[in-house]
Amino acid sequence: MKQYIAKTTTNTWITGDWYKMVESCYDSCRAGNEPFIVECDEIKRIDAPWHLSKEKVLESQIKPDKPKRGRPKLGVSSKEVTLLPKHWQWLSIQQGGASASIRKLIDAAMKTSPKSDLILINQQKLDQFLYGSMGDQTGFEQASRAIYQLNKIEFLSAINSWNSLLKTFIIKKFEELEL
Repeated sequence: MKQYIAKTTTNTWITGDWYKMVESCYDSCRAGNEPFIVECDEIKRIDAPWHLSKEKVLESQIKPDKPKRGRPKLGVSSKEVTLLPKHWQWLSIQQGGASASIRKLIDAAMKTSPKSDLILINQQKLDQFLYGSMGDQTGFEQASRAIYQLNKIEFLSAINSWNSLLKTFIIKKFEELEL
């Protein structure tokens, strides 16, 4: 079950599953005060349809049981790619079709990609989370610099006065950068 962390309108932090987020935040959201909610694994901000009923808000983050067309279990999503005609010609003669060939090329590139690419992506996610939730707080700029320098001592110093629940979450994410 996915876990979330949220900064409520009263500047308190809560963690829990989606049900807890909705139960804790729904009434204040109906009054126009939207919380800052993030899915913990991906550090992805969640924008919920707070103007709808509580049941609809709860359903908004729960995947339906009925199967969809395509490959939903794999998380396949359709997007557009712009290529030159010579690239389309090459893809058209590849076994498995254009999509399979592109996936294979990307997988191969990801295997040879340096670890620093993944670290940078995760640094950016953590930095964006801090900017959205704590960008106006004392220590934010120092913490942001420490993220990119992978300087744990400076990072811990910068966030020292922040909420303990928030600190636990972001320290865990910072330590994941070092792996």
